[in-house]
Amino acid sequence: MEPVAGSTKPAYGTVELPKREKKLWTSSDYWLLASLKLLVFALTSASYYYYALLPAWEADRSISWTKKSTLTVTWITTLFEALGLLLAGPLADYIEPVLLIAFEGLVAFSGLFIATTLHSAHGLILSLLVVSFLKGILWPSLGSIIFSLDKEKQDVCFFCCALASRFAEALGDFGLGQLLWLGFHWRSALACFGGFLVAIFLGGIFCLHGLLAKGIHIEEPMSPSSPTWSASYGAKWFRLFVDFHGWLALLVLLGTSGLWAFSGYLSLLMQAQFQLDPGGAAMAASSLLAGTFLGLLLAGVVTYLNGREHGRLLQLIQANVALLCLVSMVMMPGMSLTPWVFFLLLTGAGAGPLLYLPYTVYCSQVPRSQRAFCMAVLDSLSQLFGCCVQVLFGNLRIVIPEKAGQIMYDSTTAGFAVTAFCTMLLYRMVGKDSQLSHF
Repeated sequence: MEPVAGSTKPAYGTVELPKREKKLWTSSDYWLLASLKLLVFALTSASYYYYALLPAWEADRSISWTKKSTLTVTWITTLFEALGLLLAGPLADYIEPVLLIAFEGLVAFSGLFIATTLHSAHGLILSLLVVSFLKGILWPSLGSIIFSLDKEKQDVCFFCCALASRFAEALGDFGLGQLLWLGFHWRSALACFGGFLVAIFLGGIFCLHGLLAKGIHIEEPMSPSSPTWSASYGAKWFRLFVDFHGWLALLVLLGTSGLWAFSGYLSLLMQAQFQLDPGGAAMAASSLLAGTFLGLLLAGVVTYLNGREHGRLLQLIQANVALLCLVSMVMMPGMSLTPWVFFLLLTGAGAGPLLYLPYTVYCSQVPRSQRAFCMAVLDSLSQLFGCCVQVLFGNLRIVIPEKAGQIMYDSTTAGFAVTAFCTMLLYRMVGKDSQLSHF
């Protein structure tokens, strides 16, 4: 179509469509992100500190801690966290998440300091069960807060919170191991570590409360995204059950749950395999968790600089490198400590991105009113599966201790192979055309 002579009206098809304005980050957004990272770091460290102390507890005769106690605490805390995710996690769709996180922090730090005064294995386990159940509140509550932001900011916030979680576990294991290695008793080491975490938590929660004083659950009339108590719980289950992408996300988490179960026993395995003291075993085992932090950081930086396609390709390469390292440790069990720790570091680097990014990519695609539910259910189901794996691993240490380590490595390798394959399928199907998601 030619423009009419003398007319200033442009020809059809020659005018560019208006582009969607990219919303910039404000100072409030940065403060919100910083407070979330502080809270994730503090609560993750306060919930999982006991993994680093297992060798010290087994060596402390005054609390009568045995291999059966280790078996019990590893599987039953995972079970209670899964139940917490399933029962308490969806509350973040209805109750202000700041209140839920504050309550979880109160219970977590109370349990930590009470543990320093207990003198029985049963008392320690009971305190950890309460903390583990309420740990199920954290990530659905974070999801509820993050999903209230502009969509192009959501994946960045999730990524930073995931980094804080990985850093917390790595630093927790290494820090407590270092204190034990320096000669601290596990009680005094835990008290010092807990005081450090309380200061971080208080800073984060007061900052978050100030930023979200008005709340995030403001119901909008006629809006399908407004969470209400009348929403059908059964309908949410049905939508998730029939979603093939949801099944892929679940399989990714099920594969990584074997790695989680394995990491819970890793310090004990390292102690037995290389004849290390409790502090040295905790520090050596921290290499796996340190690797998850470094791998997640690498995937995020490459994605930010080169785009989603390159980032996802790198994640798949990292996963295959991790799988190769696991296979190498299975095939060459006689390696010395230094290459073994290096292989654990590379394994963690490959697993780090897959622990969080695939299933958060999936959850970002579901309706807003169902996101906390999906995160809680998928995470809880994987935790339940991990609980079964931990029971298996713990019984192996009791029944066939000489072969337990090898079987744990074999099972972890097989599970991670499932994770790598399902991640590839999920990334081929979900979020490829989204212009608002980095990952």
